[in-house]
Amino acid sequence: NGGNGVMSSVTVKENESITIANNLFTRPVYNFIGWNTKADGSGIDFQSGASLVVTENITLYAQWKDMTNGHEYVDLGLSVMWATTNIGAARPESYGDYYAWGETATKSEYRQDNYYIWPGSDLYSSYDAAHVNWGGNWRMPTKAEFEELRDRCSWKYMKISGTPGYNVTGPNGNSIFLPYAGNKQYDQSNNVGEAGYYWSKSSDEDSRNFAYKLYMNVGT
Repeated sequence: NGGNGVMSSVTVKENESITIANNLFTRPVYNFIGWNTKADGSGIDFQSGASLVVTENITLYAQWKDMTNGHEYVDLGLSVMWATTNIGAARPESYGDYYAWGETATKSEYRQDNYYIWPGSDLYSSYDAAHVNWGGNWRMPTKAEFEELRDRCSWKYMKISGTPGYNVTGPNGNSIFLPYAGNKQYDQSNNVGEAGYYWSKSSDEDSRNFAYKLYMNVGT
C-alpha cells in the first residue's frame, strides 16, 4: 500500500487465531500507523501483535501518515506542505504553545522588557520556532505562503470538539484546521476562542520593527 519491501502471506485453518505480524515495509517520510482491511483505511483497523480469528481470506493493508520528524503534514495542493497541528499541540483543534516572534521557547510572561529579538530581517533557522522545536525541514511560513493560503484556499468557520476556528481547504480538497488560539500578553491569555494570530517568518519590508502574521476572527 505504497510501501517498499516484502512480507509473506500466512496460511491458517478456518477459525484459527493468529497474531498479526510486525510491519516490515518501509516508506520514506511516512510513519506506519497500523493495518486495515481496506487499502484506503475505510475498513477494520488492526495493530501488530493483536490476535485475529480468521474466518475467510483476508488481506491487511499497511496504513501510513505523512510525517517528517514525527509530525504530520498535509498537501493542500499549494507550493508547500502544511502542518496539521500547531507547535505543542497533539490535535488540530488544540491551541499549542505561544511564542514571541523570533523566540523559540515559551515563557511565563510575555513583556516588552523580556523580549530581546527585534525584527530586522526574515528569521534565520536558529530563531524559527518551528525549525528549532520540530527539527528537520520544518519552518515557519513566509508572508507569501500565508498569502497563497489565504487566496487559493476556501475558508469555513467551524468548531471541532467545541473549539472555534477556520477549516482551510486547498485546491486539491485536503484541509487543515486553524483554531482561534488567541495570544499571550504578560501572563494572560487574550482573545482565546475569538481570534487567531499566526506568525510568519517574514519581517515587514517597510518597517523592520514589525513582522507579518496571519490574523483571523469571526467574520474575516
